[in-house]
Amino acid sequence: MRNLSVQLRNGRKITIEGFNMIPTYSGLISGEPDEELNHTILKKTSYPSAWGERKVVYKQANIKISDTELKPFIYSAWLTSKPINDKKNQFDGSSIIMVWYGNEPKNKSIQEIILVELENFDLRHFENYNI
Repeated sequence: MRNLSVQLRNGRKITIEGFNMIPTYSGLISGEPDEELNHTILKKTSYPSAWGERKVVYKQANIKISDTELKPFIYSAWLTSKPINDKKNQFDGSSIIMVWYGNEPKNKSIQEIILVELENFDLRHFENYNI
């Protein structure tokens, strides 16, 4: 995937280094989701290992569509931006991996899917880094 970007309302540009989406119940061969299965899925939810060790925020709000069913997709996005609160100009950038449960994308672009999640996201979760 070539790097894509989104622009937040405050003008900050966020680069999408990686994006992944998988069906929440992709391994369910038969039966219906239940609390035990959901607990197992939540515990194992992660992001692609090829992205390396990075700070991760698992968004836990609004993850269910019913008492026994999680939203149908697990999304993960590796995002980078300029440094956060870098008053001494000592960092090269900042990054975060966001993981969340969401609905079917229904003809939305990757940028649109991620932008919705970033609308109420506290950018202070981004972690500064040096190359």
